[in-house]
Amino acid sequence: MNFKLKLLRHLLKDNTQGLTIIEGLLAIVIVTLLIVAIGPVLAFAAATRIQARRVELASQAATAYLDSVRSTSLKPPPIVSPNGTPAETLSKLDAPATSLSCNKADISTYGGYCANPEVGQASILYCVDRNNNGECTTADDRKDFVIQAARALTSNGSSYLLSIRVYRADSFGAGLTLLKKSPNKPESKASILAGGSGNRVAPVVELTTEIPAS
Repeated sequence: MNFKLKLLRHLLKDNTQGLTIIEGLLAIVIVTLLIVAIGPVLAFAAATRIQARRVELASQAATAYLDSVRSTSLKPPPIVSPNGTPAETLSKLDAPATSLSCNKADISTYGGYCANPEVGQASILYCVDRNNNGECTTADDRKDFVIQAARALTSNGSSYLLSIRVYRADSFGAGLTLLKKSPNKPESKASILAGGSGNRVAPVVELTTEIPAS
């Protein structure tokens, strides 16, 4: 009788151990599935947060440039030849070429511009040097911005429309084609809800405002 009781206890003990192992394996599987399911969501959330921060900084850069031009502490960009209404003229302005030349000498000479803003041209590039290295280059670590600026006179000449497109400095490079705002192409403007590093070749921020002629 004692032998049978010991055998029964032994079998029950073995069965209990077996169930514990199965439960452990099941728990591992469940945790793995949760990690696999949540991982992409966390990555997307992190990328979206980075892009939102980039849009915020680009907006600050655009506002600072606008305030400097409005206060005349910075020379305004070139005047674009009329091509329709002032708003239409600026909307038809091509995106800048990706061959960026914005070195320390030019920036120092022209007050932040990558070239002489008084020389006749369709638009001008302005360096927003956030990493404080004195220039904007394609090798920058995604901190600097490059502003494409242009203006179009209103019909009575008492004011002008100022167009500002803010691009990432690392958007300029061989093999890339920058985009401009287009109502028929939602991808032509960088979205806050973007995975990875966002739409690299699209303007991060784009705005047009009217400024009284000085």
